[in-house]
Amino acid sequence: MFLRDNDVVGEGAFRDVEALISAGQGMLEAALTFHAVAAPSFALADYASLELLSEIAEQIVNPMNSNIEGVTVHQFHGEDAVGVIINGEKVEEALEWDDLLPAYHQPDEETETPDMLPVEWDRSDDEEFADGHMVIAGGNLAVNEVAATIAWIDAPYIAVGGKAMDLTVISQVAVISDWDQIEQGGSSGTKVVQSASVSVEAKAAYWLNQAEGGEGQPAFASVDWISGDLVVANFIKQEIDATDIDHIQTEISASTTLYAMGDNQMVNVTEIVQLGSYYDVIMIGGNMISVDMLFQTNVLMDDDIVTGGSISAQGDENLVMNEASVSKTGEVSHQELHQDMANAMALGEADMDALEDALLNDPMFAGMEQIRALKIEGDLLQVNIMEQVTMLLDQDDVHVSGPKAAETEIIAGSNALLNAANVAKAGIDSVVMAAEETYSDLLLHQASLYDVPDQEGVSELTNDAIAVLMEEANSELAKIHETVAKQTAPTEMAGADDGLQSMLA
Repeated sequence: MFLRDNDVVGEGAFRDVEALISAGQGMLEAALTFHAVAAPSFALADYASLELLSEIAEQIVNPMNSNIEGVTVHQFHGEDAVGVIINGEKVEEALEWDDLLPAYHQPDEETETPDMLPVEWDRSDDEEFADGHMVIAGGNLAVNEVAATIAWIDAPYIAVGGKAMDLTVISQVAVISDWDQIEQGGSSGTKVVQSASVSVEAKAAYWLNQAEGGEGQPAFASVDWISGDLVVANFIKQEIDATDIDHIQTEISASTTLYAMGDNQMVNVTEIVQLGSYYDVIMIGGNMISVDMLFQTNVLMDDDIVTGGSISAQGDENLVMNEASVSKTGEVSHQELHQDMANAMALGEADMDALEDALLNDPMFAGMEQIRALKIEGDLLQVNIMEQVTMLLDQDDVHVSGPKAAETEIIAGSNALLNAANVAKAGIDSVVMAAEETYSDLLLHQASLYDVPDQEGVSELTNDAIAVLMEEANSELAKIHETVAKQTAPTEMAGADDGLQSMLA
């Protein structure tokens, strides 16, 4: 999704829009380098390659850790990554997006009373007809959201002729530039939330419980046959590239004033439901591969210059949130592939009668009335690749004057950015018996970088991350921040730093 909403009202010494956009692109390029592993491939064939899987597994063990000063990184491996982790800390419950939204985006709590007049006649809640004075230069909403519910195929017993590999990566990056010059003091501030949840819940196959204590072998077997590979794959990439760089210089003298220059809403939503079947046993001649990679990048530049007016009394704080979850129903345990099953797997489609006899006489299925089997000659691939990138540039120059300027409410921040990716995999408890290697690993990576004024109001960009960024963006970011600092008195900049106390670092 691409948006350019750069409005100009009046004439003034405004910052150069192209320079701001160039700096934002440089910030995004830097943010993409802060991920833990290389960007995921969107080619299905790559995930059938054990070479690529080995590379991913190696990067999970040895993730890329930026040595750039100023970048905060939290990483969790394996069982340490299970649970709910927000900004590098384990918590009991995840935070809700709706509860965190800035006041500007919160629904009105007042209950509406029925009105017998036609809807088009009702102007009571229309800001264009409200009393007072307001300039809306922020208030943007950008949402990338994907939810996948996958109940594909599963079985209490899974035999694999090759390798069984299960790799999960959640990599979240947030980069924020929030330099404000506000004549009346204060700052919009930015709340950053990077939330990840990984869970595994046990769920026994109910029909096995019914078979417990039963005697004898099954009397009947049915086999579904797949001669090649069986694949369930989702490749999703959601992007929002938006600029709302508003420049206004005007006199406020009317009885009612509204300048609505921001308030954009950008939403990408994808919902997937995939359903399959349960079996008693799945036999895979090749490899069993499961890969879940969730990549999220959020970039916000909200460097505002405001003279005249007053920041919204409800608060003008931004919200930047990366939220990801991978939940699995059905625990996996591992055993060696016993000889009876290995012999059954060696039988081809032409030997169907022999295969059915082998299954019916396998002691593993004692007590069952019948056996439902799936035979896959090739690989079983289950792949979910989700990449979300959101960039919003909301660098406003707002200058209001006139007899009503002091009464004018300014919305320069109040932006809300969300990347949400949720994968729910519904299955049952399984015993996986692989003839070759069995490998499983999980990595959670959360990286963040905040570019904000220091407490003395000095505009020196001292950390290496910003130095690299300036070089890549032709030093435009440094020039912009230097301009802001020169136009701001030290006492004003010190006041602007107060908003940083609301950050979740």
